[in-house]
Amino acid sequence: MAVTGGERRPVLPDVLTLGEPGFPRAGAETWQGLVAPAATPDEAINRIAAEVIPVLQRQGIREKSHAAGFAVVGEDGEALRARISEEVMKWRDVITRAGINGE
Repeated sequence: MAVTGGERRPVLPDVLTLGEPGFPRAGAETWQGLVAPAATPDEAINRIAAEVIPVLQRQGIREKSHAAGFAVVGEDGEALRARISEEVMKWRDVITRAGINGE
């Protein structure tokens, strides 16, 4: 048994990650992000981020999230765009190499 993220989870401190010795280098993390339609003005995106990120940084929110096994990041719009692009490239490569198609 292993957790799929890059770090051990506080609720499962003795459970290895897939990247630790004894496991093949693999992994997938579950994450959430607040997104908006592509045509949303940057001004609106920045305002939403300015309101949401401080809430995610509150000690009580972080403690409850960590107790449930979640790591709170709170990225701005550019960082989230980069994360989404990385995920798309990673999984596109996995799908291509595995020969998976939509049929």
